Amino acid sequence: MRIRQILEKGGFTQFRPHYITWYCPHTITLSRQCKSQCINKGRYCPPDLEHDFSSGYDGKDVVMENLRQLCVYKVANATATLGVVGLCY
Repeated sequence: MRIRQILEKGGFTQFRPHYITWYCPHTITLSRQCKSQCINKGRYCPPDLEHDFSSGYDGKDVVMENLRQLCVYKVANATATLGVVGLCY
């Protein structure tokens, strides 16, 4: 068994996913960049790692994937600790 597994099973560690987001200022929420990079009318925007809005993944797709990962984490934790499967939405 690996050290991280021993620490986790012993209750010495706790993993919780975190994602960096920010929002578009109200004055630019209707801009092309804000619409392609953010969800919820500019409220949740991820960092653009390429620093180029025209290449790579759109930010809104990254935010949606982050939400899916949080959902999986939530359901997996509920299943492991309570023996039940919960819904994310």
